[in-house]
Amino acid sequence: MNKKEFLEKVEKKLSVLDEKERKDILDEYKDTISEKVKHGQSEEEAVADFGDIDELVKEVLSAYKIDPDYDVKEESTFNKILNDGEDLIKRGADKLAKTSRDLASDFKKTNKDINLSLVFEIVIKIIIAIFLIGLLRLPFLLVYRVGGDLLDSVFSPFGDLFSFLFGILLFIIYISLCVLVFVSLFKSYFKHEEFDDDENIEDENLEEDVKEEKPLKTKEKSGYSFLGEAIMLILKLWLIIFVMVPAAFIDLGILFGLCLSVVYWIKGINLLGLTLLLIGCLVMCTWFIKLIYNVIFKSGKNNFIVLVGSIVLIIIGGLLFTDMVINIDYRDGVPTSVEKTVKDFEYQIDGNTNVYNYTGGDVKEEVAEEMEDGNIRLEVTYYKDVNNVSVRDYESSYDYRNLEITTENDGAGSTKFMYNQFIDNLKNNKIYDYDRYYDINVVVYGNEATLEMIGESE
Repeated sequence: MNKKEFLEKVEKKLSVLDEKERKDILDEYKDTISEKVKHGQSEEEAVADFGDIDELVKEVLSAYKIDPDYDVKEESTFNKILNDGEDLIKRGADKLAKTSRDLASDFKKTNKDINLSLVFEIVIKIIIAIFLIGLLRLPFLLVYRVGGDLLDSVFSPFGDLFSFLFGILLFIIYISLCVLVFVSLFKSYFKHEEFDDDENIEDENLEEDVKEEKPLKTKEKSGYSFLGEAIMLILKLWLIIFVMVPAAFIDLGILFGLCLSVVYWIKGINLLGLTLLLIGCLVMCTWFIKLIYNVIFKSGKNNFIVLVGSIVLIIIGGLLFTDMVINIDYRDGVPTSVEKTVKDFEYQIDGNTNVYNYTGGDVKEEVAEEMEDGNIRLEVTYYKDVNNVSVRDYESSYDYRNLEITTENDGAGSTKFMYNQFIDNLKNNKIYDYDRYYDINVVVYGNEATLEMIGESE
């Protein structure tokens, strides 16, 4: 087993530990293996010196006062969940079987006459509907991908937002067409064939054969209507679960975005275009929900003037918002008004030492001959409004010393600072790369003899 495989297995078995603690342990094992390799051992031999991985992990977990057999307990719990799920499935299957038998019994009692040709007719129409829906999906996918790439390239870094809104619009149009396909193909089954009382009360002078034809006609239509009602019920449930509910959540999301745009207006940011765009999307989505509701419950008709008005708002708002986004000044870096802070840490070393910058910034070495042997100075440059820098000093195996530059930040405080920066910059029509606030650079000062004791910095 090589070093990579060993570290991966240990990391997996220590998943119960905190990420930072797990990383410290893995770094220590990595350093130990690297040190042994330097002394002539192979990776496989260095890994073998640790002994059995399970025993090693048990020792580590015991040191953290964690039950080493926690994984066995999790497995037992998982098996319990599986068994409960299996029992639930069995109970559900029994209930479905009973319901099916009752339905079949009731169906026989009703004496409904549904011929085989009608069943095949419905099956063929379902196949045609699925084919048409799949065929309709292709142009929408093409338009979404081309439009999404175009929006992402033109409106960076807000391309994801524009692609999301564009996808919602296409989704509404696509679902509307799917509903129209189903309604067009199956509308004949949704009509209840009822006869007026005037037709049932016949004149006594009608001939006997005419009187006998009417019950036969009523019986045939009744069976036809029965199957149509069953299909209609399934379609209604499908529309409610997979169309109306997601559309309602989308509507709420658009409403939330509209409220945010109003708040930013109050803060002094001109978002007229975005506000009109969101109003148009809100009206269109609400109109679509009402359309589905009317199709399901036959409660009225939609006003297409409202749909046209929402499209006009979307077009006007989209153009205004696009003009605003294009004219924003995007800058690489952070505002010059925010100054960096420099903090020094001094240490005395007498052997091999590593300097790690786990924040992802640079670590450089600078010769300072005036410094005494064994003395080093870590000069850390960072933004104090976001970061709180500290150095962790600890010994690893074989007396190998590690100086680890870490940062702790107040999540709420740093987020509030960058949010206020974003608002102030946007008022001036500027946007910066706010991730740069987390950049921390380290310079190690010492004379040449001392710097030779500094290993490869990461």
